[in-house]
Amino acid sequence: MIKTKQYANRIDNEVRNLKSDAASLRKSKTPEETNKHLADALNNIGNLFFLQRNMQMFSAWTSAATGVGDKGTKILQKMEKSQKSRR
Repeated sequence: MIKTKQYANRIDNEVRNLKSDAASLRKSKTPEETNKHLADALNNIGNLFFLQRNMQMFSAWTSAATGVGDKGTKILQKMEKSQKSRR
């Protein structure tokens, strides 16, 4: 539950950043400013997809582990360690 909340907070932060970049993009006056703000917005969108996937995977692992018992906890830890190594 706590890990899911952490992911949710990071997603909220990325959404705020994306909204800020969108507002800056609307106000940009030069092509260079436009490109910078557009690149920032696309980066935030990529981060949102990544965080959403991680949150869904963690939720799925947690759900799967609750029905398996002690082995489930070990599987969850192994999957989480594998996920961290991919970053």
